[in-house]
Amino acid sequence: MRNIKKLIAKNNNFTDNNLGKVFNETVNQIKQREKEKLNRLIKTEKTPLIIFGAGNLGRKILKGLRYLGLNPIGFADNNYVSLDAVIDGIRVYSPKDAAHKFAKKAVFIISIWAPHHSYLKTFKQLQDLKCLNIIPFQLLIWKYPDIFSPHYQFVPPHEIRKHKKKIMKVFKLLSDQKSRREFYSHIRWRMFLDYNTLPKPDFVNQYFPDELISVSRDEVFIDCGAYNGDTLKKFLEKSKQGNFKKIICFEPDPNNFAMLRNYAESLNQKIKRKILFYNYAVGSKSGELKFTINKTTGSFVDPDGQTSVKSIPLDEIVIDERPTFLKFDVEGSELAALRGSSNIIRQYKPIVAVCVYHKPNDIWEIPLYLYSMNRDYQFYFRTYDHDGLELVIYAIPKDRVRKI
Repeated sequence: MRNIKKLIAKNNNFTDNNLGKVFNETVNQIKQREKEKLNRLIKTEKTPLIIFGAGNLGRKILKGLRYLGLNPIGFADNNYVSLDAVIDGIRVYSPKDAAHKFAKKAVFIISIWAPHHSYLKTFKQLQDLKCLNIIPFQLLIWKYPDIFSPHYQFVPPHEIRKHKKKIMKVFKLLSDQKSRREFYSHIRWRMFLDYNTLPKPDFVNQYFPDELISVSRDEVFIDCGAYNGDTLKKFLEKSKQGNFKKIICFEPDPNNFAMLRNYAESLNQKIKRKILFYNYAVGSKSGELKFTINKTTGSFVDPDGQTSVKSIPLDEIVIDERPTFLKFDVEGSELAALRGSSNIIRQYKPIVAVCVYHKPNDIWEIPLYLYSMNRDYQFYFRTYDHDGLELVIYAIPKDRVRKI
């Protein structure tokens, strides 16, 4: 019991010194560390490599390795179904078969980064199969950033080190110990790839954490990146099915938008008449954007995309609605969307909930941008999935922070 109390006391005294220690190395020391583990395991082009995960990321890793003159001997995948499966010219093995053939001599590169996937669970699976050399795909980004990045928030850690002052400033803005621990954990993970340091995710309360937010009967909720209505459904549950003023949903992907409208048709008339839907992207200015459709929540703005979508700033379309709550999950366009909402944020000071894992700098640039528009915001971080996904920053006016 005494040890537990000491641990609690230690957590409650969590300070910026903890975060500062993450940056003890010089940039040159970090650059050296970025290459060491990969150099130790992949010594020559003849080192046998197995890519664990035969999805889009795994195929991207294969393409990059081949560019480097490295030729993996196969994929391993939990969804392996065929004895003769071949993808991009190499065999797909079941994890058990791959381990039976290559556990002692191959390097297994875990190349999955997807909703609800746990790196630690996959790592243990391979350990239990007696695989000796297991690494995360991010080590390839660390050594070969020009080939394997960009990929969401991942960059070599020396690039993060350059932003130490901004990162430390964000830490000091945070309003509770849980947020400080979560922010520290995500920064430390990006610097060292220590997956054990990541916080346990809350899979239930994304965008509406009970300890921070209660939905008001006067709420005007703007859902940017509404997907198939998943956040809309949560909002309606929190609002007790109708105790709100208005909801406005933005979703640029036509397939997702169709699912969103289909879900809305299942609602009763009293609720439906208070919801508006726009098949638009949100951004910093009006115009047409190219868009890549991924058939998932991961569709995104892409200069090389095959689909054109209309983009509009929230300041131009909803400012007269006097929004009270803005949510952004717009696949890497969050900062642009916030810039297009600056008048709303300054004038009405709404609650703002923003995903900050799509780009490397979002985790510090977005809270600092919000702070520049309203210095009275209270800031909180919360985590809603494994492996660094679904990290959300909340900016909440003092009088809207829930008092329990």
